[in-house]
Amino acid sequence: MKMRLRGVLPALGVLCALPVAGLAQAAWPDLSQPAPAVGGGESDGAVVVGVEGYTFLPPVHGAEANAQAWADYFRQTLGVPARSVTLLTGADATSDRILAAARSAAARVDADGTLWFVFVGHGAPDADGQDGLLVAVDAQRGAESLQSLSLGRQELLEALGESQAGAIRVVLDAGFSGRLEDGVPLAPGLPALRHSSATARVDPRMVVFTAAQGDQAAGSLPGARRPAFSYLVLGGLRGWVGQAKVTAGDLRRYASRALRATLRGRRQTPVLVGREEAVVGVSAGETGPDLAPLAPDGVREESRPSAAKARQPVETSRGGISWVQIPGGSFMMGTDSWSDAQPIHRVTIAPFAMAKTAVTFQQYRACVEAGACTPAHVSDGTCYVAGGSSLVQGILSAYFQGDDQPVVCVDWGQAKAYAEWVGGRLPTEAEWEYAAKSAGQDWAYPWGKENPSCERAVMDDGGNGCGRNSTWPVCSKPKGDTLQGLCDMSGNVSQWTQDWYHGSYAGAAKDGRAREQPAGIYRVGRGGSWNPGLDGYLRADYRDHESPDDCSASYGLRPVKGLRP
Repeated sequence: MKMRLRGVLPALGVLCALPVAGLAQAAWPDLSQPAPAVGGGESDGAVVVGVEGYTFLPPVHGAEANAQAWADYFRQTLGVPARSVTLLTGADATSDRILAAARSAAARVDADGTLWFVFVGHGAPDADGQDGLLVAVDAQRGAESLQSLSLGRQELLEALGESQAGAIRVVLDAGFSGRLEDGVPLAPGLPALRHSSATARVDPRMVVFTAAQGDQAAGSLPGARRPAFSYLVLGGLRGWVGQAKVTAGDLRRYASRALRATLRGRRQTPVLVGREEAVVGVSAGETGPDLAPLAPDGVREESRPSAAKARQPVETSRGGISWVQIPGGSFMMGTDSWSDAQPIHRVTIAPFAMAKTAVTFQQYRACVEAGACTPAHVSDGTCYVAGGSSLVQGILSAYFQGDDQPVVCVDWGQAKAYAEWVGGRLPTEAEWEYAAKSAGQDWAYPWGKENPSCERAVMDDGGNGCGRNSTWPVCSKPKGDTLQGLCDMSGNVSQWTQDWYHGSYAGAAKDGRAREQPAGIYRVGRGGSWNPGLDGYLRADYRDHESPDDCSASYGLRPVKGLRP
């Protein structure tokens, strides 16, 4: 079956050779010993390419070691027959031989098997910047010769798409920006890789990972001198993601978190094209490295008296809130989908900390018992559901008030009082949207661009609250978490913000400040809920509003800490 991918290829990419400059060499597990056998690959086929010693270009240290580890994974862990695994390294890794191997493997795998392709080496943009190139071993240091001797990503994927395989999994460990990790061009005269959104549908059998956006560089593991992303993805399949069945989304999230925890001085943002829920492998049960506690020189943060544990949730002494650090940055706020979310405008956000979850009944009760908060309106007849109808108190009591359920039926003043009691404040609307977009990603939802479902959010799919007709315990949908680890930023409960609601963003501040003047009638709520709403109400850019004196079974709160913008 011929694949038609031209419209999406610029946004595909590579599981790149990334530098994770955060773990000491001894902290990285050794992948030279194959993981325990799990089987299941008897009908599969695989092509693995590792280009380390380029004839005319800088080497990619450790590319062959990573490629060999992948080949061993296919043969010994998955049980792919040795004759069905092709390993190309050194002088064999020319563009003609890579393409021929891909076509040969595609012809051998039928509907019962999975076709795998892994490339570890340099990448570059093609002549017009519309596609990525897999740079072959004999490519020369000049834009024209490099491009003529390399294999186009589109050509490769179309060749793989000719297969009758039941699934196709592509791991391209190369950076398509055409730059090395120190920013030096791979060859003079290379164009910039142009970006476009991956909106077109691709063959549902295919999953293609990208280790970096097209303007980002890639690198290697610190101290180990081997491409980092193919290492992390293979580790994820060996068990490091902590799931029995490893999905494409699991691998993307694991790689993203590993990079954020260890990378310093630059950003590397993995991208996935294909179904996040597609199962890529079965865990071999290995435990991965402890990423979070290590700094760039390999010294554990707790050994530094003044170290800031920026990516570790930190328990406060009051309220039991786990705080997640949100890095500062700029993003485009708003959408053309609704008039009140226009104009789209750039906002710069300072770093802040946000509660990992919406505040729970147990956490709010502690504030009430301390005398700093008034009880939630769960039994006084003043709490409402969406649409203004009174909520049946029996339903609220039976299903909503568990200790780990998000507190509801608190008005804006109560939310503000609680936030101040735990040493924080309510988020500004801009801070909330920035955090819900995983620190300013160009995403519609906290998890990416995929449409919401009950796999990722507590919503009105299959009945209110995914069939429960209520909220769910916080963090029940981890597949919907942001890259920073915030739970339920979409669905479960809407969350009060500091801002007065206005009918557009005209006049909004560019530094993320709340809109306090002029005062309005309503306060802004964000995040959607378990209850029915308008189409798109779970989007990160959707704006809701309520009277600050009202309370609802759909509204809760989530405090932040940091200097007020």
